[in-house]
Amino acid sequence: MLVDSTTVKAHPKLLVGGVWCIADVEYDFNEDKTTTPWILATLKPIQLSHFDFDSYIEARRQFTTDEWIDLLIQSIGFNPELFGKRSKLLQLLRLVPFCERNYNIIELGPKGTGKSHIYSEFSPHGILVSGGEVTVAKLFVNNSTGKIGLVGYWDVVAF
Repeated sequence: MLVDSTTVKAHPKLLVGGVWCIADVEYDFNEDKTTTPWILATLKPIQLSHFDFDSYIEARRQFTTDEWIDLLIQSIGFNPELFGKRSKLLQLLRLVPFCERNYNIIELGPKGTGKSHIYSEFSPHGILVSGGEVTVAKLFVNNSTGKIGLVGYWDVVAF
């Protein structure tokens, strides 16, 4: 596939960082066997291909605390206008295990109230174990096989 150098320069992490994108690929038939018939017509990165941390910090300083909370709530897929302050903070509390090591949280409530939604949908670094029993061997290490359990592979393990 032909990719022009301006696309590569504009999005350097596309080649090495695993950045997802939406691409329009066109097929241009050619009799010449040495050329590729596939052409990259357009490319729109979904994730950031480059990140200016200093400008991010400067822009963040202009947010009020409530605006920042609303942005975080929206970034996890919820409409902040539908939540009160306490509900927003409870949703954010569910994110703490993703950024704080050895943080344990127990949340009790009826089915369908969103207790496990964050852990199954928010990050590819967490796993939701639903239903059935989880043994010590499956969770930590299986002494008979030496196989490392879920805690050794995942940043967050939720039940």
